[in-house]
Amino acid sequence: PQANQAITFTGVATGALPLNYTWNFGDAGTGIGPIATHTFLAPGPYTVTMTVNNICGSTAIANVVTVTPTAFVITPTASSS
Repeated sequence: PQANQAITFTGVATGALPLNYTWNFGDAGTGIGPIATHTFLAPGPYTVTMTVNNICGSTAIANVVTVTPTAFVITPTASSS
């Protein structure tokens, strides 16, 4: 993904209901629910952690997301002389 681009994260877990999902995006951003959307403002590696808890306890899983610089397009314009 690119910086300044919304990214959707989807978590899937099984266990005794209700399941509560929390997200830590590694840049001070957080989310809740099995589906969370986040926008990283700067390029770099971010450790995204999803934690699921219920009456039995909690489990966390983390993955590194590498955000690239925002792509831009330079469009040449014709000038009259």
